[in-house]
Amino acid sequence: MSSRLAPILHRHAAKWAKEALDDLEGGIPMMLGRLAGFKAHKRYYYWSQIALWLLHNEPEGMVKFLRETHVWPYPPVACINDSLRYLATHFSHQKDGARLQELSELFPLLADREKGGRLHIDGSFFRLLMPHCNHDQINELYRAVKVHHVRVDWNTFLHFTTHFAKSGHFEQALDALLEAKNANAVLDSYAFRSNCATLLRNSIRQPAGLRVCLRIVDNLVKLGVTLNNQLCNIVMLNAVEAGDLKTAISIYRSLIEHGLEADSYTYAILLKGCKSAIDDAETLNTTIRDAIQHVNVTGQSVVATEILHCLALHHKKHNPGRAYEILTEGFSQLFDSTPLQQLGLLPSRYPQPAESSQGSMPPSKQSLAIMVSMFLDYEFTRSRSAAQIHETYKRFRALVDLKAEPFASMMETDHISNMFLMTFIKTKKGLLYAAEVIKDVQRSPTDSEVKRCKPTQQSWSIFLHGFTWHGQMKLAEQVLNYMRNKGIEPNEVTWNILATGYASAQDLEGTLDVLRRMELDSVTWDEWTMKGLRRFQDQDRLRQEFERRRKVPQLDFTSDIKDSLGARLNTFGEVAGRVEQKRPEVVEGIADSPSDLAESVSIKICYSIFVILFQKTNFAQRMK
Repeated sequence: MSSRLAPILHRHAAKWAKEALDDLEGGIPMMLGRLAGFKAHKRYYYWSQIALWLLHNEPEGMVKFLRETHVWPYPPVACINDSLRYLATHFSHQKDGARLQELSELFPLLADREKGGRLHIDGSFFRLLMPHCNHDQINELYRAVKVHHVRVDWNTFLHFTTHFAKSGHFEQALDALLEAKNANAVLDSYAFRSNCATLLRNSIRQPAGLRVCLRIVDNLVKLGVTLNNQLCNIVMLNAVEAGDLKTAISIYRSLIEHGLEADSYTYAILLKGCKSAIDDAETLNTTIRDAIQHVNVTGQSVVATEILHCLALHHKKHNPGRAYEILTEGFSQLFDSTPLQQLGLLPSRYPQPAESSQGSMPPSKQSLAIMVSMFLDYEFTRSRSAAQIHETYKRFRALVDLKAEPFASMMETDHISNMFLMTFIKTKKGLLYAAEVIKDVQRSPTDSEVKRCKPTQQSWSIFLHGFTWHGQMKLAEQVLNYMRNKGIEPNEVTWNILATGYASAQDLEGTLDVLRRMELDSVTWDEWTMKGLRRFQDQDRLRQEFERRRKVPQLDFTSDIKDSLGARLNTFGEVAGRVEQKRPEVVEGIADSPSDLAESVSIKICYSIFVILFQKTNFAQRMK
């Protein structure tokens, strides 16, 4: 298969193969027509010569040849085995998904051999076919293997187990595991345990996933599988994601009682569960102490970061006055606190890194992001000003420009930029700082190897929220236009922010216009939309005006449209000229040119006429 050497064939092999292909095209049954008169050894020789020629020259024709010649007396089983394996490999190298699907549909037919020996196929055949098959086709392959007693090794059944587990067919997955065991699978092998892990992990995606997971555990134990640390961790993680921290802790205690040693994954999972019950100080304290006792947390970045996050959530809620101070002390015991000093985040009375007992592990970008978030909240609560925070931002940007770590890596996502945006928009002066953040993250890095995340949909929504919060609706509209010019469309959050802003400003026309644009953007109202609209004080007036305008599209204004559009189109040039000369109000640092934040007024006028006259929706009922 690798050398592609031409097989040594009879001198008439090509002729026989072409005659066979002609017969196939004409629908003539070959075995009855050409082979019936031959003796057995001649018939098999004739068949194999045609098959080898087709495999080497026209593999696509071999699929049909195999199908049409599957009649008694069957071709040699060894030849069928080799042909199927070769075709699967060839079509896979050619990336011919259609042929691989055709081969998967052929296999059940060829496996049905009442006489003449059973097929013997290795796992690579099915592994190559499965990515190109749907569930029904794979299920038919599995059925054919079982019903027709195809000889396969136990690893082959594990391929089916993986597919059934990932597609949510757990009964079939367990059946395939049982077949693997019956085929003398090594239960303690990596391959078998890996399939058990896949089965358990995917069970949580099902309705009542935790109960499904525990039932699978019971079945695995019955099969003879010994639960190791990895499988227990997966069951714990499933319990945590299902919101059942008690079950996760019970599994942890059982793990210890049975002599298994909890590892860093175990405690990371438990700490993740503690976040869902952050008020339970006793459980959180016990989990952190156990983690410190059993694993080297100063050498396990993930566990240390989880501990830090749990402390941040707990103390921010229950001890807000000292939360940042406590967290700084905890951070310095787990990580090297030099990055905090570089950002100026160490409290004034806190010892400098050289003078304090501190961990030597470099902080992860996640742990440093937690500290930045806590500092921003602490500093704004203390000063109610964004000035000091802006100084911190400038230091952070300088470190990023120097490619210092972990600061540079933190810019690969929008999280850190969004943190500063969320803080800056809290004050009116901070809007200028927020505009600076938006401008900075749009800059292309000088080094092509530096990855920086551009403003995302969430970033723009936060920025827009800042203007709506302070009643700057014109500037909010400019931000909306600008983000669209950058190729980012608003989502339901963006529209809800805009609707809330107009409703808070008691701007009836603006509120109704946002609702109209939401409708055009196919955005469905949700609880946040209704909550925002309730900020409009005169609810009766809002509802009545909304209902009145919804009835307008039912009327016929065809003649008015013609007259109105004719007049407006005549003045199109004049209006466009005025727009070109007028520069819109722009926040410094946002726009590069007026065209970035302005649209043609004439186009807006025509567009609004068509929308108001012809759009139909059922939002009037929702307003009731």
